[in-house]
This record gives sequence, structure tokens and C-alpha cells, in this order.
Amino acid sequence: MDGTNPKIISAWQKAGWGKPELIDKYKLQEVELRLPIPNETGGQTSGQTGSPKTIEKVFELIKDNPYITRQELVDKIGIKASAFLLYHHPYILPKILGSYEEKSYLCRRKAALGKLKASFLCAHLHFLCRLKLTIFYMKQEIEQKELGMGNFQGYPSLLKQIKHRVSFAQQKAMYAANEELLRMNWDIGEMLTKSQKADGWGKKTLQRLAVDLKNEYPERKGFSVRNMQCMMQFYNEYNKELTMTKVGNIPIAQPLVAQLKNNVNILPIKHLNWTHNIILLQRVKDLKARYWYMVQCIKGHWSKDYLAETIKLDYYGKHGALANNFDTTLPATEAIEVKSLLKDPYIFDMLTFTDQYDERDIEIGLIKHIEKFLVEMGAGFAFMGRQYHIEVSGDDYYIDMLMYNTFMHRYLVIELKATDFMPEYIGKLNFYCSAIDDTLCREGDNKTIGLLLCKTKDRIKAEYALRDIQKPIGVSDYELGQALPKDFRSSLPSIEEIEKGLNEWNQE
Repeated sequence: MDGTNPKIISAWQKAGWGKPELIDKYKLQEVELRLPIPNETGGQTSGQTGSPKTIEKVFELIKDNPYITRQELVDKIGIKASAFLLYHHPYILPKILGSYEEKSYLCRRKAALGKLKASFLCAHLHFLCRLKLTIFYMKQEIEQKELGMGNFQGYPSLLKQIKHRVSFAQQKAMYAANEELLRMNWDIGEMLTKSQKADGWGKKTLQRLAVDLKNEYPERKGFSVRNMQCMMQFYNEYNKELTMTKVGNIPIAQPLVAQLKNNVNILPIKHLNWTHNIILLQRVKDLKARYWYMVQCIKGHWSKDYLAETIKLDYYGKHGALANNFDTTLPATEAIEVKSLLKDPYIFDMLTFTDQYDERDIEIGLIKHIEKFLVEMGAGFAFMGRQYHIEVSGDDYYIDMLMYNTFMHRYLVIELKATDFMPEYIGKLNFYCSAIDDTLCREGDNKTIGLLLCKTKDRIKAEYALRDIQKPIGVSDYELGQALPKDFRSSLPSIEEIEKGLNEWNQE
């Protein structure tokens, strides 16, 4: 021990307060010096910094009057003034009850109270720590008594049930409000359509209506000319119940899945807001595709911008192109769910390579652009690791990428290949899926899925390779961003050449 510590120990011994105890914390530049101090009767306490009774009295007095002085504490409790040498109210007490670290007390007090003996500082530092701990437990006890929890073990379950019910009511209210808005827009669309057919008015009537309705309902939006045209389109497309399209006639009693196999007319229109419905109405004419996008919006909580982007990139077409064995390895409902989340191809346009690249280069690039990578993978995916290590029968194996989907509650093993598809890739991926099922899956997790990403694939070869595989695996292509050739820059005109050309053009 060096520095101040010998002085502290010397002062302590001279005061006759007992032998200090040095405790090695086995941390760099950190030890604990435990210094017993006198109790309220003037004797010594071994390893204690004040009786619980005294501490409780201090706490009660402070709670009643946070600005009580040191002398007032001494007078009311009836102990030596030295026991409260550091209680310089109201400067120190608020910090004792706050979130400051004890070490910072000591540092600040040494600077502010430099004339005080270091022995008193260390002694009362322990007293402050004990007081702080006592206050914590007293507060906990008070809170438990006030809440009336006691030993009621079923309280967490009760709270969870009530919260679930409140959440359900809030969602139901939101759905009801949204449905009413959609019905109002449908009704307005019906009024406009029938009036136009009867009177033959044109766009100027809509413009006049827009102005009058905005003046009448200034707090409401949605009465623009364009939006009223959308209302008319909404009316012409869907029936009054907002469950079916107006083309075809399929019995309601028929199961939904069976209906969809024949013709998709039953759509979850009421579960989407107005903007989402209009985007789908105007941009997706195929009913099966529209149904697919609606389901994905509901499950993934897609924003209107994300929905528009997925339609632009033809996510529906990509999901249908995936080579897989999900129908034979998963229950029907799970197979549909998995197919809806995986797609073909995956667009990694954030990656560009001018030279030769391999799987590791792609992995590193995707990690650098992890946010874009997760967006491309789809809703609910969480990244678990790159070159994920597993051990099987004493041997080490490394999975290119491991992900987990919170919606499906299952792991996704991704194998990246910088080459065309080869049938032998499937066997390795099947092995990894089995290993993850046995080593990582817990209760509540579903079967692990494998996804093979190749530069290109032959769909027929991929389906042959997957035919007798027991693990659910999909095979997809990926596309990288287009990089400019190295010599492309030299073919571009310089700024000087562009300016010269502009000057010549102006002179002509």
C-alpha cells in the first residue's frame, strides 16, 4: 500500500479504532480497505459502520426534513458529532439518495473537504454505503407492503392477463375505427359513382366538392379530387362487406384455403388502412398477388413505402420462383408461411465487385451492410452470426450465416456459394440443419430451415437434389450490384472538356 493508505491506517490506529482489513479484489489498481468505526456509545464495531437502529433514525429524520443540519441530527439522535462529520447538508445528502457511485463521493469529498483527516473520509464512506443499502431495502419493503403483494405468486400471471386484455381492446378499437373509415369511403364512392352515371358530371364537380368538403370539415383530410377518385375505384372493385371483389361469386361457407386455390376473391381488406388498400388496388391487378401482399403487410406490419417498394421489385414473383421441398417436409400451414417469407432471387445491390470474389467476400459485404441485408431478407429475421461455430462428434464446423425468424420461431441456416448450383451442396446444408435442430433448438422452436444462395441455379437440378431430403431446404439465386469497369472512368469526359463543349455550343 502506498500514497494515502499508510496515513489512513496510522490515524486509525492512533484513534484506537481497531485493525483495518485489506481485501484484494484481484482487479487492476483496485483493493478494498475495510475500516471499523466507533458506534454511538464510543466503543468499536468490527466491520460495522453504525447500528441498524441508528441508521433507521437517520433515514426517518432525513425523510421528514431533507435539509436537516448535522448538528440537528447529533442533537436528536444523541451521539458524537464525529459520527456525522461528512453530513454537510444539503450538499451531500441528496447525492447519497441518488445514483452516484460511492467512489465518486470519496473523490469529490477529498477535494471539497481537504482539511479533514483521510481517516474520517474512509470511515464515513463505509457509513454512507451502508446507509444507501439500508434505504434501498426499506424502500423495497415499503413498496411491497403498499402493493399488497406479499407472497402472492400468481401476481405476475394476473398482471400479464390484464395487460393482454387491455392490448386486445386497444387493437380491436383501432380495427373498428379503420373499418368504419373504409366503409365511409366505400359509401362515398358509391354516391359519387351513381351520381356521375345519372347526371354525367365531370372532374369540375369533384373539384367543387373537394373545396366545399374541406371548408365544411377543415380538421379532416382525404377529400381531395384524387382521393375521391380512389373512393370511386374502391367502390367499383370491392363489395359492400369489404370481404370480396365484385368479380366472380364464391360461397362464403367454403374454406378460405380452398377458395384461394380456385380464385382469390376473399381478401383481408378491412385489416389494412386506406393508403395500403389504394396502393394495392392501383398497382396489383392480379388477385392472388394482391392477397399475398395483403397478408405480408398484416404479418410484417409493412409501411406504405415498404409495400410500394416490394411491389416495384416484384416480391410476389420472387417468392413463387423458389426451388424447395417445403410441401413434403413441413405441415401445409407452415409450408405456406415459409414460402411467403423466402424468395428468389435475393437482390444484394449494396455489393459490387470489380475483381474475382468468393463466399467470404459476400459474407463480409453483407455484414457491413447488415441493415440493408436484413431488409432484403424480410420481416422478423434476426442475425445470429457469421461463420457460426458448431461442434459435432468432436469436429468443428462453421456455418456461413445463421439467422432466426421471430415470426416463424425457427432458425435459418444460410450457405453462400459464389458458383452455380451443384447438387452436393444440399447434403452439407442438410447436415447443418440437423445439427442446429439438436444443439440450438429449444422448446417452442420449429424445424430449422436451410437456404442455399447460389450465383445461378438450374431449377430442375435443384428440385431433383431436394426430392428425398428430409430437412426443409430452399435454393435461391442472388444478384449483386453492377460495378463500373475499371477503365470506365477514362472514357468519361473531364470537367474542362465539358465546359469547352458548352462554350462552343453557346457560340454556335
